[in-house]
Amino acid sequence: MFTTDKIRETFLRFFERRGHLRMPSASLVPAGDPTLLFTSAGMVPFKPFFMAEQQPPAERLTSSQKSFRTTDIDEVGDGIHLTFFEMLGNFSIGDYFKDEAIRLAWEFITSVEEGFGLSKNSIFVTVYLEDEETYGFWKEEIGIEGCNIFRYGDEDNWWGPAGEEGPTGPCTELHFDFGIAFGCGRDFRKTTLDVNGCHPNHNCGRFVELWNLVFMQYYQNTQGERTLLKKPCVDTGMGLERAASVLQGKSNVYDTDVFSKLLSDFGSMVEKDYGINDEIDYAFRVVVEHTRACVFLISDGVIPSNEGRGYVLRRIIRRAIRYGRNLGMTEGFMLKVADSVISQSSHVYGELSDNRQFILKVLDREDEKFGQAVERGALILNGMIGVRHWYSVNAPAVVDMYIKDIVEKDSINNQDLILRLVRGYLDQRIEQTASISGGEVPPIEPFVEVGIEHAVRKMLEQWRLLINQAAYDKADLLMLKTLILEQFENRITGDEAFYLWDTHGFPVEETLSIGKASGLGLNLEEFDKAVGAHRETAKAAHIIGGGMAIVDKYAVLDHKNVTFVGYEALKQDAIVLGLLYENKPVENVSCGQKIELVLNQTPFYPEGGGQVGDTGFIEGPNGVVQIFDTQSPLASLIVHYGQVISGDICLNDEVIATVDMRRRIDTARNHSGTHILHASLREVLGLHVRQAGSLVAPERLRFDYSHVGPLTNEELMSVQSLSNERVRDDLKVMVHETTYAEAIKQGALAFFGDKYGEKVRVVEMSASNSSGPFSLELCGGTHVHATGQVGPIFLLGESGIGGGMRRLEAVTGFGAERLFVERSTLLEKLSNRFDVPHSELENRLNNFVEELSFLRKEIAVSEQRNVVSEADKLVESIIQVNGINVLSTRCNMTNVDSLRQMGDSLKNRMSSLVLVLAIIVNEKALLISMVTPDLVAKGLKAGQIIKEIAQHIGGSGGGNAELAQAGGKRTEGLGTALSLVPKIVEREVNP
Repeated sequence: MFTTDKIRETFLRFFERRGHLRMPSASLVPAGDPTLLFTSAGMVPFKPFFMAEQQPPAERLTSSQKSFRTTDIDEVGDGIHLTFFEMLGNFSIGDYFKDEAIRLAWEFITSVEEGFGLSKNSIFVTVYLEDEETYGFWKEEIGIEGCNIFRYGDEDNWWGPAGEEGPTGPCTELHFDFGIAFGCGRDFRKTTLDVNGCHPNHNCGRFVELWNLVFMQYYQNTQGERTLLKKPCVDTGMGLERAASVLQGKSNVYDTDVFSKLLSDFGSMVEKDYGINDEIDYAFRVVVEHTRACVFLISDGVIPSNEGRGYVLRRIIRRAIRYGRNLGMTEGFMLKVADSVISQSSHVYGELSDNRQFILKVLDREDEKFGQAVERGALILNGMIGVRHWYSVNAPAVVDMYIKDIVEKDSINNQDLILRLVRGYLDQRIEQTASISGGEVPPIEPFVEVGIEHAVRKMLEQWRLLINQAAYDKADLLMLKTLILEQFENRITGDEAFYLWDTHGFPVEETLSIGKASGLGLNLEEFDKAVGAHRETAKAAHIIGGGMAIVDKYAVLDHKNVTFVGYEALKQDAIVLGLLYENKPVENVSCGQKIELVLNQTPFYPEGGGQVGDTGFIEGPNGVVQIFDTQSPLASLIVHYGQVISGDICLNDEVIATVDMRRRIDTARNHSGTHILHASLREVLGLHVRQAGSLVAPERLRFDYSHVGPLTNEELMSVQSLSNERVRDDLKVMVHETTYAEAIKQGALAFFGDKYGEKVRVVEMSASNSSGPFSLELCGGTHVHATGQVGPIFLLGESGIGGGMRRLEAVTGFGAERLFVERSTLLEKLSNRFDVPHSELENRLNNFVEELSFLRKEIAVSEQRNVVSEADKLVESIIQVNGINVLSTRCNMTNVDSLRQMGDSLKNRMSSLVLVLAIIVNEKALLISMVTPDLVAKGLKAGQIIKEIAQHIGGSGGGNAELAQAGGKRTEGLGTALSLVPKIVEREVNP
């Protein structure tokens, strides 16, 4: 039997024997590629080779690549779709093309001795409609019958570009025929236009796409123009799980050995049999597929979060939990399924067993958070439903009260109107609750208020839509009420359900169930539409962007083999091979010009692996260039960026390139420091810690890594202590070159950014008498010779940077020494300032803080007394303007908070009140305006009042209808500003 392991090994061995270099699977997190969320295909790790940005280790490659795609998450469970899978592939980078790719594929598919040994009659081939070359080769050279070859257009048999630009070309696919019993029962279609006949892309279940051979022969730019690539490439992909379904005679991938044991183990947990009930089978498949995907994602450093990769992981974890709980499973069941996945796969992917505890910890935490999400979502939904019930009773009055704002303003974005509607509902709810409970009113949950406001916004959308669509008669409130009932009150909108699902992780099934219990339907069509739009966004995450602009720019230099000598020397004689000025090649440059310069050999390290590029000087016979940065935009090309500071430089000049030695040494200290920190983090926190990025500069270092949460102070101190212990051990730092595969076998870590090359550098830190290295990493950067040269390592802090990633910042060597001096100096100053020795400084500061806190409380109490006393006096200054209480005056408060308390106190004492209070603080005038709700309904708005009078103090202000404030530096205009308030009230409100 062809087990999954046998299929994988048979494929890789076949291509190895035919000159392909076997490459290990890369991480699911693409190395140094911001255009991709995940490694979604076998070619992703080789993208730099296809783009001619890096030199491949061989022109023929083969791999079995871990892959993850987000586009079909909500389809998983149907027996066909997967999120996580392995992609078998063979790749040609400028070596063979169509003929050889097809010949190899056919040989492997049909060979009994070395391949799958499938019957030739069971294979159907699809070809791009206009690709006569491929069609002819299949028919004439391979001998496929014409009736077994089907031709399709761009949608089916043209690949790429995956982004707005990039490599692209036709493809040919091999489909396996399960037989007529598995399909629609129709005859084969006779022509391309015969849509009724059966064919490989009919999706009826008869055929499965087994292998896709992509011929990348063009480059397509953003205008859609295609040009031939200098070296056409071949990218093939065969899903391991699909291959297993074919070779094991299963029409469903979940019936193969990939999933059979996982499904059986889960059945034992849930005490139900798989294969009896379609609905239960669907849930089984969701749980095991998503758990399998989660295990691999977490092992590769993805942590649940609300953005990017972490968001996708959180989605599939929660989807699995929901389906599991529907089967009666309780908290923590996913951990047992994950254990089964680890046991089944760790013989191939050893990192799963290494990271087992971490994987289970992440899943356990997320399970707990999911329970909180369901509780939170139910509260929000409760608020949405409550508003609907309130509106159904009060619609005519509500519409009458707010119709002017609805008709005349953009009600959807009118925050004042939204707040008033929310307040109206809450006030009524409080009154009802108080009458039932006898006066006691429990506080409203904040998440209920979130739901209320969200529902109010949807209600305003419906109002505005209806009013804009028809000639609305303001008197016909009953008609509007009826229409709104139909559009809004009787059902939860799809947008609201999507908001709950997308933002809060609340299952749509729960929304449907709770809504039904409250007499409300759910607009599922609108929900599906929102989910569809979300999926389209997810598809954009698989973009494989092009880099042809860079290739074109530097192609004019035509120097692909610049020799880097900077590991051995910081000063080197060289010859100028290329000059660019304003992005154009030139033969000479002169003083003052900013240029790009290429040498035949250079000691300047180009930025890479987090380490900044070198700086320094390049001196020629007639001029000097100061180098500000060094980069490697293409494989084997090193470009120096600088400015001519004297004389001129010409092509073919013999020059001396000199690196800034002090800066390089400091950078090397920090780079070695990142390796020490990485190893220390893994020892203190666990082997799940993976580098996710770094910045290695001369003055500091930054290290990003995967971890489930913030480090405690104890963990931080342990990491710092262990790191400095290894510095004191003065471990040897040794470097050697080997192949990537051999380095991984040795246990070297390769987590961040470095591309595969023919040779890789391995940096090892170990003691001569140790049984194994303290640190072993792939790294192209520069390092010290022994850890003692790093000097003290001092952690500056640790923080979260989103997506489940953490960040450490630190200094070493001279940077640590400078920090020590700065902090010692500060400590001495504080000691002198408080007249206590260093040992007593902490106690003195604690006492000082306590005294300060006590005095602040005393001041606050005094201010409160002043507010009450001042308010009593100010009541007597209130005047009447057209029956409205108006107060505009300056107060004796010392801060804006006290001023606001004063305003609240006066509002609570008086009805129908417009007040503007002012103070001067730090030579700046501050104004606060308040208007009671009954006057807001008559058209008076605090924000409008403050805006009109603020110009007299040379400032501006803002706020809403009931509260606004402003500030300005023209204190002399304060009197004029306050005197205008009664006039504004008189103008706006007629008696």
